[in-house]
Amino acid sequence: MKWYRSFRIKTLLIFFSMMILIVVAINIIIIGKVQDDIEQRVYAQNIDAAKILAESFDLFFSGLKDSMVTLSNVDEVQHFDMKNTDNLLKQIVNKNPSISQIYLMDKEGMQYYKTSHLDTLGSRADRDYFQMAISGQVYISDIIVSRSTGKPITVVAVPIYDAEEIIGVLGASIDLMKVDSFIITYNYEKAGYAFIVDKNGKIILHPNEEYIDSILDISDLEPVKAVLSGSSGIGRYFYKEEERLVAYAGMKEMGWGVLVQTPVKFALKEIDEIKEWLMVILSITIFCLVMISIALSNYFMAPISEIVRVIEGIQKKRGMPRFKKNRKDEYGLIQDAFVKMMEALNDAHEFLEEQVQERTTELSIANQELTTTNGKLKSAVQELKYTQEKLIESEKISALARIGVRISHELNTPLGICITTSSFLNHKTSKFREKLNDDIMKREHVESYLEIVNESMRILEDQLKKSDEIIGYLRESPLEFQWLEKQEVNIHQELVQSKESFKEVFNCPSYDIQIFCDEEITIISAHGAIQEVIKNLLDNSFKHGCSVSDLLEVMIDVSELDNEIVLTYSDNGVGMNPEELDYVFEPMFKKSMGAETAGMGLTKVYYIVTNILNGDITFDKHVSKGIKVIIAIPK
Repeated sequence: MKWYRSFRIKTLLIFFSMMILIVVAINIIIIGKVQDDIEQRVYAQNIDAAKILAESFDLFFSGLKDSMVTLSNVDEVQHFDMKNTDNLLKQIVNKNPSISQIYLMDKEGMQYYKTSHLDTLGSRADRDYFQMAISGQVYISDIIVSRSTGKPITVVAVPIYDAEEIIGVLGASIDLMKVDSFIITYNYEKAGYAFIVDKNGKIILHPNEEYIDSILDISDLEPVKAVLSGSSGIGRYFYKEEERLVAYAGMKEMGWGVLVQTPVKFALKEIDEIKEWLMVILSITIFCLVMISIALSNYFMAPISEIVRVIEGIQKKRGMPRFKKNRKDEYGLIQDAFVKMMEALNDAHEFLEEQVQERTTELSIANQELTTTNGKLKSAVQELKYTQEKLIESEKISALARIGVRISHELNTPLGICITTSSFLNHKTSKFREKLNDDIMKREHVESYLEIVNESMRILEDQLKKSDEIIGYLRESPLEFQWLEKQEVNIHQELVQSKESFKEVFNCPSYDIQIFCDEEITIISAHGAIQEVIKNLLDNSFKHGCSVSDLLEVMIDVSELDNEIVLTYSDNGVGMNPEELDYVFEPMFKKSMGAETAGMGLTKVYYIVTNILNGDITFDKHVSKGIKVIIAIPK
């Protein structure tokens, strides 16, 4: 036995696989739980840091605004005492590294003093901070690029009052690079850092100075959108193909946002150590499971191996089974049941041998009888085949006889009239000759004879033409369609053309031809074959239907099946008897022998359908009125 077919191996693999799945599931659950705990701890640390930073910045700028308001109320500033104001303001700038310079502007926005000489004095009337301050507001501007340093700054501007009149504006440029001491505490190099965005989503404080210099716009990040909307919370985002855990909090005073982020790979770094320990535990567990599986397999499979050994011994030499041990457990019950089964099988085997011998004798006798019966059946089949051939031959002769009678009848009338007329003309000619010989001929005798001759000749000509037409119908054949090239034919177009060709052919008082056919149905056949079929069917309906009903209704329905196209033609005409339908396709068949038609139309239809279109045509015998023709054409 091949190893992969062994029940023992399959049992070992199933047990081992189940234990491995359980151990792996436990490890996954542990790792997932640890990962969740680490993420929650990182989120908690980051959200605390974000809130602290937001509050710190709010306090810083709130205090800065208060200091500027206080400074604007100093006498030297209100009275534009440049000498004392210069010393005072420079001392303030020196003591506050975050203030890069302080400047005074008059009511028109013209700077008339600044503590720094890196830039010339000029008009600031177009700046929003001046416009807001001159209107009486204490205002902190959006981030702008300093003309003197080229660095991003924000401006704190307050109005200068003289009594209740605003006489100027006091402004201070805040160098954001000098206030980064707030976020340095929360920067851990690659493990995480904090940064700040303004209310437009642009970076204004970041460990990477390139982001600050370019005032990088990250407003499209989901955490930035959330913090700018005034929310505080936690989340994940991807930046430069790296996933990060982020916490964010907004500044009420400034409308800015603080974000503290930690890359996932650093936040979950300690999970790698846990995974290493779990792999060691998993390896030890797998080894133990293998040993346990082998031990259990040996314990449970030993009795089964014993049973297999006994069965193989019985196969080599039939007899009673002999087991090495008499077990008292469930396997012992199986052994006892097996011994009893073998005893019953031996008895049954002896009984079956006797039955087989009896049945063999009976079958031998039955086989001889069957051979005799088979010979009789062969003779009967031959006789039946001979009878069928005779019946077919008889039916052909009968059909030819019916056709002969119809042809004889059709030709008998015109030819009989021709013979009668000829005899009459011969008689009149003899009388005419007698009068001529007796020399008693008069003009009126000649004129009378000529009239008789003319009338007789007309009758002869009419009856001979009729005979010629009948013979012509017999000669007429749709063989021309066999030589036409096969092409794709649209059935709907063929039906419409057949209908149009009958508009002026018959003088029918009232008729309605309805066509139900998909315009896309096509077959590969000779062009005009379907038209000829419908033409002959319509010819039959119009000749027998117009005199019966006030309205002749003809319906042509075409349906497309999987392997064939079914065309159903029906009308409400006089119809036919079921007995007549058995001979309807025979040449010269007519409902009445005196009808004017030759009775070849349906014969032609049958030939085209069966030989040109390779289909089948039948008349429905169960219609109550009119006819119903079903034509099946293979695709």
